[in-house]
Amino acid sequence: MRETSFIQLAVVVAAGSVCSIAHAWQESVGNAIAQPVGASPSNAPAPAASDPQAVQILEACSQAIRQARAITYTGHYKPVGGMIEGALAQKRGSVKMLRVPAEGATPGPEDPFVVLVSAMDLKNQAQIDASFQSGTIEWLDQTGKKLMERPTLDPAVRNKITQGCKELRRTSSLKPIPIVPTLDKATALMGTSETVDGVECDAVIITRQPNRTERWYIASTDRFPRRIVTVMPGGNGEIILDLSGVIIESSDTPSLTPAMMRLSLPAGFAEDRRTAPPPAPRSTNMANPAANPNPNSQPGHTASKPAPIAPPKPPEPIVAPDFDLVVGRGIEGVATGSHIKLADLKGSVVVLDFFGSWTLAAPKWHADLKALASDNSSKGVKFFTLNVREKSGENAIAYMEREKVGAPLLMNADAVAKAYGVRVYPATVVIGKDGKIVELIQGSRSGGESKEKVQKAIEKALGEGEAAKPAEESVPTDKPADPK
Repeated sequence: MRETSFIQLAVVVAAGSVCSIAHAWQESVGNAIAQPVGASPSNAPAPAASDPQAVQILEACSQAIRQARAITYTGHYKPVGGMIEGALAQKRGSVKMLRVPAEGATPGPEDPFVVLVSAMDLKNQAQIDASFQSGTIEWLDQTGKKLMERPTLDPAVRNKITQGCKELRRTSSLKPIPIVPTLDKATALMGTSETVDGVECDAVIITRQPNRTERWYIASTDRFPRRIVTVMPGGNGEIILDLSGVIIESSDTPSLTPAMMRLSLPAGFAEDRRTAPPPAPRSTNMANPAANPNPNSQPGHTASKPAPIAPPKPPEPIVAPDFDLVVGRGIEGVATGSHIKLADLKGSVVVLDFFGSWTLAAPKWHADLKALASDNSSKGVKFFTLNVREKSGENAIAYMEREKVGAPLLMNADAVAKAYGVRVYPATVVIGKDGKIVELIQGSRSGGESKEKVQKAIEKALGEGEAAKPAEESVPTDKPADPK
C-alpha cells in the first residue's frame, strides 16, 4: 500500500513539474501581452548593459520582418533535454505568412500578417492544419472531419491543433514592431556564430529577468532568424525552433495571395464556421421620435431631438525635444565639428532622419530623401541625418560618403531618438516653424509611400497644399445657401 501511494505521489509531482515547465515556456514564447517582457520583482537585480552590436542585429532583424510582405519557411519545433523532451511533441511543417492590408488601403509595414500552417505532430503522427486570419482562426478537425472557423477570442480555438501550429511560428514576429519592444528590461549580448541551414548566422543571447534566456541565430545576409532557442528554467532542457528554406518577399505584389492563405475543404469534410457577429446597426432615423421611442419619456411628451455630438478635439501638437549634437560630416554651410541645436533652427521647417549604417532599408530610403531635399531646399527646409546605435562613428561617415547623402550628419543621437519615441529605423520627423512635431514616420520605406507622407508633412509645415487649410473651412454649417 505504501509503495502504491509513493508511486502515485511521484506521478503527480512529475505531472506537475511538466505542467510548470510548459507554463513557463508558454510565458517565455507567447510573452509580452499579459505583462511587459522582462517584468521582474522589484528586488530583482537590474539587467547588465546590452552589447550595441547585439542590439543592432536585433533591430536589423525587426526591420527585415517589417519590410517583408510575405515569408515562407519550413519550421521544425524540437523539445530537447530534460523532462520536456518526452513531454512535448516535435512538430515539422510549412509556415506561410502574408501581410494583408485593409480593403482599399495602400500596403504598408503596419499591415497584420495572416498565417497558414500545415504540419505533422511527429510524436502522435497526426496532421495539424490551421489558418490564423484577421479576427478568426480556421483549423481542420481530423477526428470529426470538419473544417472549423471561430473568432480569435472564442475559447474553442484553444485546442491541440491550433496550439501546435502556433509553436511553429513566432508570436513576437507578428507584432506591429517585431522583437525590439521585447528588449525592455532585458540584456542582449553576442554569442558564438553558427551556420544554420547553410547560412552564416550571428548569435544574440537575450536574457530577461529573472531567469529567461533565448538564443537567436540571425542570418548575416537577410537578417531573418534561422534558429530560435528558448532555454527552460531550472536546467529542464531547451525548445529549438529551426527555420529552413526561408523565402522573403518585399514586393507589394508577392506570390502569395489572401485566397491562398485559407484552408481548403478536404473531401468528406463538412464546414462548421462561426464568425464574429457584425455590430448592431446604429439607427439613423432621428427625425421621427415614434420610430425610436424613448422608454423613459412620459405620455403626451414628444421626444426632443438629441443634441449633435461634437467631433473629438484633435490632440495638441507636441513640442520637439531640443538637442545639441556635433556634426560628424558637414556640407556647404554646415562645418564638420560644429554644433547643431534645434532651438537655433526655430523659424525653419526641419526634417530629421534617424538611421544607422546597419539599417538594411537605409540606402533605398536615402535615395528618396535626397529627392525630397532637392525639391524643398529652395523653400528653406533644413534636412539633417542623425546617426543612432553605431558601433563606430567612422561607419556612419563612410556610409554617408558612399551613398552620397547630401545632408549634415549629426553624431551619437541615441538619446535624441529615445526622446522622440523612435523605435524603428530609418525614421523621419518633420518639425514646423513653431518647433512642434508635424509628423513622425516610423520605419521609412522606399517605394513612394513614406516619401509622399514626408512631402505632405513638409507642405503642411510650410502652410501649403490641402493639409494647410484651416479646419473651419471643412466644418458644415446650417446657414442656407446664398440665393444669388
